[in-house]
Amino acid sequence: MILVTGATGKVGQALVRRLSEARVPFRALVRSSGKAETIREAGGEAVVGDLSDDAALTASLRGVEKLFLLTSSVPEQPSVEARIVAAAKAAGARYVVKLSSSGADAADPPVFLKLHRDAERHVEDSGLAWTHLRPSFFMQNYLDYADTIRAQGVLASPAGGGRHPDVDARDIGEVAARVLTQPGHEGRAYEITGREAFSLEDVTRRIGKIAGREVRFANLSREDGRRQLRASGETEWSAGAWIELLDWFERGHGAAVAPDAERLLGRPPRTLDAFLRENVRAFGP
Repeated sequence: MILVTGATGKVGQALVRRLSEARVPFRALVRSSGKAETIREAGGEAVVGDLSDDAALTASLRGVEKLFLLTSSVPEQPSVEARIVAAAKAAGARYVVKLSSSGADAADPPVFLKLHRDAERHVEDSGLAWTHLRPSFFMQNYLDYADTIRAQGVLASPAGGGRHPDVDARDIGEVAARVLTQPGHEGRAYEITGREAFSLEDVTRRIGKIAGREVRFANLSREDGRRQLRASGETEWSAGAWIELLDWFERGHGAAVAPDAERLLGRPPRTLDAFLRENVRAFGP
């Protein structure tokens, strides 16, 4: 039995779909009865509750051998994940696959990446077998800009010229399914990237070309970018962490393309152009 945390997010949904197709037993800890029904329709088991709820966590871990660990990026992330891993070990689990982030092992990383690396160390120190998956930016994140692009023909972000090899969340989910169901990945950290690194200005041009319309990139100041992030629902802390990460990319970090995704998938990862064509209607006529 595999416990999937974060099962209704971008990567979690893709992982659940793969496990379901392979008829691998899995369970998810979800926050609502509606989400639980979605998991059951996919062929899995569901426990309704929160990761902070000891009773729900214990119930979700009953009979679990493997844990897919995905939690939100918050200041307490390392301690939150350490608690989940400790509970999994106490319940008899023997293997943890942690969704981390590309660059988590970088020297002097921005706070988002440092949190992941600190959480990775807790997993490594747990005594359980482990694998870390370190994906780059998700292509699905560009859909967050779709409303503004469709209405105004603008993609606005404090991104500067930073480049990152974006990866489709479905490819990450497929990699996770393979790592969870095939032997030989213990003690490894995989960098999961796309085939090519792009800046947001590059992406804006591609969206315009594929959508057949003019789309302009607006490079916001850090102050305006922080305000935009706060208006979109980010906390003051997370808005600052995003700005720090974007600055890190702009300094030339995080642009390397890694071969791990293609090797683990047995095929090249999806391209950005293919993703944008698939979702072209979201960006408007």
